[in-house]
Amino acid sequence: MALATRAALRAFPYWAAEMPADWARKDDMTALPLSRSLLISAVAVKMPTTDIKASAASYSSAASSVASSAASSASQASSASYARSASAASARSTRSVSYAASDAAFWAVLRADCTAILTGDEILHRPLWSKGPAPEELQRAWTTGRTWMEAAPGHAFWIRWYDAILAGRPLTGDWDSHWQLMHNIALIVPEDWGEGKEPDAFRVAGIIEGLCKPYALNKTRSNEAVELNPETGLLRLVPVVPLEEGFHRYIRRKLTKALRVFGDHPGNEHTAILPELTLLRDAIEDAENLPVELYDACTSITTRVAARIDEGSLPPEAKDPLIADFLKHIREAGAEIFSEDEETQKALARRNKVAPSDALLNESEAVQEVAEVIAENSEPGPLARMGETAAEVLDPTASAEEQHALRFKFVSRLLRGMGALGWNFMDSAAKSAGSETGKWVVRAPVAAAAFHAVLQFLGLA
Repeated sequence: MALATRAALRAFPYWAAEMPADWARKDDMTALPLSRSLLISAVAVKMPTTDIKASAASYSSAASSVASSAASSASQASSASYARSASAASARSTRSVSYAASDAAFWAVLRADCTAILTGDEILHRPLWSKGPAPEELQRAWTTGRTWMEAAPGHAFWIRWYDAILAGRPLTGDWDSHWQLMHNIALIVPEDWGEGKEPDAFRVAGIIEGLCKPYALNKTRSNEAVELNPETGLLRLVPVVPLEEGFHRYIRRKLTKALRVFGDHPGNEHTAILPELTLLRDAIEDAENLPVELYDACTSITTRVAARIDEGSLPPEAKDPLIADFLKHIREAGAEIFSEDEETQKALARRNKVAPSDALLNESEAVQEVAEVIAENSEPGPLARMGETAAEVLDPTASAEEQHALRFKFVSRLLRGMGALGWNFMDSAAKSAGSETGKWVVRAPVAAAAFHAVLQFLGLA
């Protein structure tokens, strides 16, 4: 069954490439039916539970029909007869690959899969074309299909899903949560999948986004939480696992020493460092006992000062004792937080697993609006500056790589701020942002658009 599923997955680009064809447009067809069939087949291999078997059985006839059509499109042959299960449909799709892909490439990956099974490897975790690039004809088909899917409503998730399969990587960052998400998607009720037409694809995309919410929260854990302060009725940022109090005081003293290096005001030669001093002062005053926030402040200040030295607005560290002393305190504080605090190490590891992306810019107006709502309903501190931070992370001229740390932290807080305000991302009714004043009212579609951009940033949509 695993071999058949892998073979059918290799044929998937042919079905996707047929979507722009006249016959598919006439019947309002989408990539949804075959995507669902292949997903269920894969989950049935990995997690053959009773509910998954029932889901596969309930979809057997439709899956067989779609897989046969995919094979026919790929091979220009007549459609095969219906099978009795999703896995049988997947097996029949092997023919589409054998007709269109080069025999050498196909048999090479098939032998590699067989060897992997014999050695106990998990073949569903291997790249789909593990012995080299896919045949050119398949690559062209996927380019055509992907282009159509990018423009078609409700298909963004399936592009990410298939790209992850091609690369042999988990969509959620780890295999356990990946398969749990796939399992949850497989159990979406048949009525919601519908007939696989455009309205069905759009509806299922919304359901999948809702299922992705816990995985988005998990991927963005930064050892901080957003909660509503019952005394003020405003949001505040609190550590999940704070630094040990004695160590926390030590770090703040070290940062305070760095702030005092230049006295009340730096001289003319050091005027350019004023923004970094402001950043450091904000970190000392607002970060409280937020380990990652303090660490990021140290990293950001060090990087920014180095850039100013390179551009000539600050004297070189080696030639200026004040700059050297300032950076010494900042570097030591950051290094000690990282070495002593395991939660900071874990948070940075999660951040590094997410690829830099400009996806937030796809819904920049919605992201900006939601960030401003969170800022309006927050106590002084990082959350109250979310509107300003949004303007910075949404700068279209900024480098995704250079902005990654800030964007990741912003996304983490945006998600948790939305949750703390009690928004239902998939609710079509207008909802209050949670403020008793009623000053801000956010339309649910705006929150949904911002949430979608977050999922895109995280590689989940």
